[in-house]
Amino acid sequence: MSYINHKANYAFLTNNYALEGGKKNNKCSIDETDNVLFGDGGSSAIIIITKEKKVYKIFTLYDFMPDIDLKKNIKEKNIRVDNEINIYKYLTKKVIKPKISQHIVKYISSHSCTDAKSLFKKCPQSYNEFLKLSKEQKTKMCNMYFRGHPSRKLNSEYKVIEIEHCNYSCADFIKDVSKLPEILMEKYLDIFFFQIIHTIMSIQKVFPYFTHNDLFMRNILGTREKDNGNYYTYKFNKNTYYVPQKIFYPKINDFGMTNLNEKYKDVKLYKSEYKDIYNIIFDIYNGGNLGATSLTELCKENPDKLKFLKMYFSNYFNVNVIDNYKENASQAMNWDWNNILDDEFMKTIEMKNPIELLNNYFHNIFNKINEKLS
Repeated sequence: MSYINHKANYAFLTNNYALEGGKKNNKCSIDETDNVLFGDGGSSAIIIITKEKKVYKIFTLYDFMPDIDLKKNIKEKNIRVDNEINIYKYLTKKVIKPKISQHIVKYISSHSCTDAKSLFKKCPQSYNEFLKLSKEQKTKMCNMYFRGHPSRKLNSEYKVIEIEHCNYSCADFIKDVSKLPEILMEKYLDIFFFQIIHTIMSIQKVFPYFTHNDLFMRNILGTREKDNGNYYTYKFNKNTYYVPQKIFYPKINDFGMTNLNEKYKDVKLYKSEYKDIYNIIFDIYNGGNLGATSLTELCKENPDKLKFLKMYFSNYFNVNVIDNYKENASQAMNWDWNNILDDEFMKTIEMKNPIELLNNYFHNIFNKINEKLS
């Protein structure tokens, strides 16, 4: 999810009850000291970061006028909100807490609030007044309020989820990696891709139909770490991996388009070991999706690094075929998020099987504490 900074000028006080436990004083207001961000992607949410570093995602809900297509669309959006909240809950309960993987943004709590219009109190209350505003005056918040007018009507109730705070993003991590010597680029990319692939494959052991369906750089946050020589220990099947602690501890975020199980899903369930893994690897190598810049673009003025990138990413797919497709069909490569589900495409790009990568490529690197990696 790409976040767009927006100064928090919206303040109001409410006194609502939580969905869980009926407790008062849950976060329902946007205060003057809050940092307000906006999400684009599977779920459009207002993200609030308080001065205490608490993170809340606000999901507004909508009613509709009697238009069949619009009705279906809005119903799906409202259902998607409940799905995303519950997917955060289940991944926290079934994957994070049992320590199967910690590379997921953790669910803390969720509740319901009322009087959604008060979120937009700084916006014009008349559509005509909104249209008269200059482009610069039309804030992200106000554009959200009037989107779909008059068929889409803001529901009084809205939902809020608190998730763990992350101080670093995959997009920033990749920018930092692009500035490193090739030997360090390889080391940090190996660690990152192992942690993401291990997490996806481990989740699929618990939820066989899990697919994130929007796994790009914008949807991976995390924490900035110190390179202090420590190691994390991972297990997959019968293998153990000793992975050095470096500058980034990634956490997968934003589950608005995710399939978890029969109850919580965005589209018809299907199984794929490749879908999410291909999307994040291609996005980092040479993708052009929202919210981040690929390594190929970041290193385009450095021939030695471009040569290294082609060599490195050949561990995952045939870079010559990928580059050819990218040159001749850039839009399709950037925006056809399901192309890896086409068997012919997958065979042509020679996509490596993620489990085989864990068993072979990554196990060869991380099967023992290696002082050269420290």
